[in-house]
Amino acid sequence: MSAVLLGAGALSSVGLDAPSTAAAQRAGIAGHAAHPFMVNQVGDKMIVSRVPWGEDGADGVARMLVLAEPAARQAIAAAPNGRPFDMLLALPEPRPGLPDGFAAKIATRLAERLGVPVRTGKLCADGHAAGLSLMGEAVAAVARDPEALVLVGGVDTWLVPETLEWLDGLETLHSVAMPWGFCPGEAAAFCLFGADGAGRLSIEGAGQATEANRIRTETVCTGDALTIAWRDALARVAGTAHRIDQIWCDLNGEPYRGDEIGFSVLRTREHLAEDIDIATPADCWGDVGAATGPLLVIAAAFAAAKAYAPGPLSLVSASSISGRRAALLLYDRGAAARGDGR
Repeated sequence: MSAVLLGAGALSSVGLDAPSTAAAQRAGIAGHAAHPFMVNQVGDKMIVSRVPWGEDGADGVARMLVLAEPAARQAIAAAPNGRPFDMLLALPEPRPGLPDGFAAKIATRLAERLGVPVRTGKLCADGHAAGLSLMGEAVAAVARDPEALVLVGGVDTWLVPETLEWLDGLETLHSVAMPWGFCPGEAAAFCLFGADGAGRLSIEGAGQATEANRIRTETVCTGDALTIAWRDALARVAGTAHRIDQIWCDLNGEPYRGDEIGFSVLRTREHLAEDIDIATPADCWGDVGAATGPLLVIAAAFAAAKAYAPGPLSLVSASSISGRRAALLLYDRGAAARGDGR
């Protein structure tokens, strides 16, 4: 059983909704700019990817709610009126700038603001890979109940002053002096899934694993866990002639992530097209943490809908700081109309 994408919503530094965010990414438009007042260790303005409204000094809970509500409303607009759905929410890992209990506060307040019937809910405060991991659970949910609707979303912001100071102290912010760092961003992205419907994109496989040799530790990156996640997600095409045409990933300028993707590509080469395209949207909207997975799936969905995807099969991949690794195999159901088949 697969899960079909029925609706999507997004809010990012490059777009106020899902279509504009995907279009900006396709055009290579970057949302990076100097922060209004935060400076790094050498006295330069920090370069961030910032949604251009809201209070810049707001705490993380308030800022994430500002991002999440409009994005979630866009996605649930595709749901039949009054029909309850499950809501699975990906949030950042605990860090400086986020209060104790932030995840539960965001989930509760978001549900109240939306004012829609939520059948069940689940939180995964585990950063970049959390959203893709929850989408794997969405596949299982619609397999159990073909009438189920599952809203999977992710929201994150690195732009809380205390969080930015912490990142600067870790020397992970991109700057002239630190070219190996990343550009911190903020975004919210939500995807509504069902067992079937008019949606064009479907999830055909999911995988996840936990990496022992984590980023920002003294261990050596080997990419073992990400490779496992990829292989599990690609199980459906194993032993067939089908190849993955595009990889959507969370590369953000940090060398660790580049090494990890490189190892995984080499180990799964038999499943990948010779001219595999590796898309790195953080170049446009910055590193968006827990919003990464849903936002990548939305980008892949628009690539399919607008027929600029290089082929019908794509792989979406993300890696959390905590060690969680997750991947999804996506299929463009409209490809059959073009004669691509599956």
